[in-house]
Amino acid sequence: MDRIEADYIIVGGGSAGAVLAYRLSADPAIRVILLEAGTQAKGVKTIVPAAGSLYLRGSSADWQYMGEPDPTLDGRRICWSGGKLLGGSSTINGMVYFRGSRADYDHWSIRGAWVGHSRKSSLIFKNQNGLVGRLHRRTHGLVRLASRRRERCRRCRSAGVKAATNEELRR
Repeated sequence: MDRIEADYIIVGGGSAGAVLAYRLSADPAIRVILLEAGTQAKGVKTIVPAAGSLYLRGSSADWQYMGEPDPTLDGRRICWSGGKLLGGSSTINGMVYFRGSRADYDHWSIRGAWVGHSRKSSLIFKNQNGLVGRLHRRTHGLVRLASRRRERCRRCRSAGVKAATNEELRR
């Protein structure tokens, strides 16, 4: 077996690992190895936005972690999907984004986490996101987010329920 030398070894080709490897490898003097347990998924399932949540969950591209039996759920165990492919869980998560609660960031800060107080963590998010409309002011990040009105969300949910009963999706 040949010996491979690297300055950095990154374990996991998910969103963070892939971006870190890309940024580090921009310097030709730095040798980077990116390790991923899964494969490089190809085809429509990974290039159509949110399609991964329909087709890749429960597949070989999903770690399929299982929680412990929960007595409040009559002993049921909840599956917690995790992407096992380049792109990681972002490839199979359905493109859903939630900002954490201020109370959580405050709690983590008290316990010594890096996020700092909630105002500081809010600035971190605002620097990464570019929010469209009146949701937030003074934002300029690379990720474009927009607020949708409730009526539109209700119509989308309704259409999604109708689409899920379509014969094509049952297969």
